[in-house]
Parts: sequence; structure tokens; C-alpha cells
Amino acid sequence: GAVEQNNRDQIQGFIEWASVYLEQIPDIQLYRDLAIAYQSVDDIEKATEVINRGHAIYPKDRGINDLRDTLARGERWVPASWALVT
Repeated sequence: GAVEQNNRDQIQGFIEWASVYLEQIPDIQLYRDLAIAYQSVDDIEKATEVINRGHAIYPKDRGINDLRDTLARGERWVPASWALVT
């Protein structure tokens, strides 16, 4: 995907689309994906803002909580599936 390949144009397009979409439909996966997209373009403040909004709506979601904790520690989120890529 765009994040794995660090395609900033595609990531920015996704950020713009997802931000508008989330205003209409609070999709749990999209909160995670958008936060990761922001992190991939080094906008940690926005990544944290998005994941905190997702957490406010879905406080028991493990994926959101894990990503929120990772951002709070100042670490980069690396999905487990990326660890398999060689």
C-alpha cells in the first residue's frame, strides 16, 4: 500500500478522503488507518488527535488502544503484517 511504499501523494489523498468520511461515518478501522497515515507523513499531532477521537467513540477497541499507547510512547506503529515482509 501507499504507507508501506511511502507514497506521500497517495497518503495525502487518503488523508483528505478519510478525514471527510469520518465526519459522516465513524468507522473504527478508518480511525486506525488515518492515524497511521498521519504518522507516516510525520504529523504525530494529527495522528494522536485522530486516534483519541476514535478512542472516545470506541474505548474498548484493542487496536485503537494499542495504537494510542504506541503514539503516547513516541514510537512508530508497525503493523504485524509488515514484520513478515522481507
